[in-house]
Amino acid sequence: MSKQSSSVQSKAKPYPRRCAVCGEVSVAKCHIRYKAEVRHDGKLHTFSIASLGIDQCERCGEQFFTASTDEEINLALRSHLGLLPPNEIRAGIALCDVNQKEFAQHLGIAAETVSRWLTGASIQTRSLDKLMRLYFTMPNVRVALSNLEAVPVEHQTSAGSPAKIEVRESCVGISGENSGPGPFRRIFTQATIARSESFLLIAADH
Repeated sequence: MSKQSSSVQSKAKPYPRRCAVCGEVSVAKCHIRYKAEVRHDGKLHTFSIASLGIDQCERCGEQFFTASTDEEINLALRSHLGLLPPNEIRAGIALCDVNQKEFAQHLGIAAETVSRWLTGASIQTRSLDKLMRLYFTMPNVRVALSNLEAVPVEHQTSAGSPAKIEVRESCVGISGENSGPGPFRRIFTQATIARSESFLLIAADH
């Protein structure tokens, strides 16, 4: 078997096709057992495909990867990793009665990313795959993720005043009265407290 070529021939052309290596019109579709090595999500994955459709020259044996071949490899990788295929993602979105844009917003990703998943152009990470499964099967997760967009940056108390974050004296030491390092071995100086504009430090009642 000759070394595989990286040339991509249009799958719209009829067979047999002209071979880019030997020049003969003898390239036809065949199926082979293929050992794939694909890097995804920061790792190199090795797996076997029992029957991969590929273009091969009957004259010189040169093999050519087409767009269809790449799609088969991507689907095999999804199956190997246990990731949702495009048709199941599309079905899940429809079942949850949201459009692609809303779905992307709820997951905190770009709408273009979802579009690439559905066309098979890219494959989701394992963490996003798990999040999608939760989203599709658990209504409370869908509600929680959809409501995250409405949460204000500054939480309000019932009285409408900014929420106070309590720092207990038993946890941290504050220089001055009742000073001394707490269990976390950190001392908060008056300068440190003055620089903290996002929190209101109050002593806990004992």
